[in-house]
Amino acid sequence: MIRANCRNSLTADDFQFIGDVLAKSSRQKNVLTDLLSDGDVRDAILDDEQLLQAVLSHSELEGFSAFLYFYLLTRRAFLEKHIDNREITDYVASLLVKFCSSQRLHNPTKYHDENYHYLVDMMADFVEASPIQAFYLRSHVGNYALFITGIFPDYIYRKSTYGRKAPGLAYYEKMGQSSYQWAAQHRLALEYHLNDILIELAEKFKQIRLALNHLVDQYLNLDSRENSLDKMLRQIFYGRDNDMYLDE
Repeated sequence: MIRANCRNSLTADDFQFIGDVLAKSSRQKNVLTDLLSDGDVRDAILDDEQLLQAVLSHSELEGFSAFLYFYLLTRRAFLEKHIDNREITDYVASLLVKFCSSQRLHNPTKYHDENYHYLVDMMADFVEASPIQAFYLRSHVGNYALFITGIFPDYIYRKSTYGRKAPGLAYYEKMGQSSYQWAAQHRLALEYHLNDILIELAEKFKQIRLALNHLVDQYLNLDSRENSLDKMLRQIFYGRDNDMYLDE
């Protein structure tokens, strides 16, 4: 189950890295480490521009964890797209950490026996699932749809544009939004303190998807063809809040 826990999962290496970047003396480093245990102060520290630039300047992701890396990049990209919500940022950053593993991407939980590669297969199993299994499946559909549309929009654009017609961004957005809405009403959402987060993800799915596209375009550059026609067309047709869906 994805939780908003990047900030609570910072490692000793992260603390060391933050101290090396921001502290000017050993004493300041010790004080800074103590301050990171306070949630509000920690959040302010993690917003420091020097910290982000230090992470971005590391070509090799060494000296800090994926939790720190993805939280800082997600926070910056979201702020630049007017999403100032640390809980949503933390949830999405946690999603990126987890889904870096292809096994986790295709599996609702580490205890789930079935691997899924298509949303339609998840929804087919959802029909006959137990209430608890249904919650995990619908949550995973939302997470999967957000990850795919957010991090690999050009892949979806190419598949839906060329060759055999495949679902486009609008399909994934609708599936993700409705799945988050359904999961938010489940008792487990309350038990895991996820209902507010899931509701927000449902209501702002497209805005969050666009913010993730911005993260990829500005900070990750996963497509080695930096100025590819596919990327430019995707940005033109699907890169705005009021875009027209050509696949509807």
